[in-house]
Amino acid sequence: MPIDKAMTYFKIIAFILSILTITSIFGIAVFLFETGIYSNGELNILTLSGVVMLSIYLLPMILRPLDFLFNFKQYIIGLFSYIIMLPVFINIM
Repeated sequence: MPIDKAMTYFKIIAFILSILTITSIFGIAVFLFETGIYSNGELNILTLSGVVMLSIYLLPMILRPLDFLFNFKQYIIGLFSYIIMLPVFINIM
């Protein structure tokens, strides 16, 4: 079937996009750590927007802290699978 032939390419593209997503999130975190929130005595809007963007991933854990503590493993697995599959959801599907 043609779909079976396409699955190999789909998996390769998904892997490449997942690696790009992980490296970009890591790069954003390094940038935020190095620049800090204030530069030259003024609030850095780019850094503030990066902090807000990365904190969105933690929002379910903040909104339901008891559920997060009781189901820690499921939350972490879900977070990593969401981050890894995010470019697939956006670009391929």
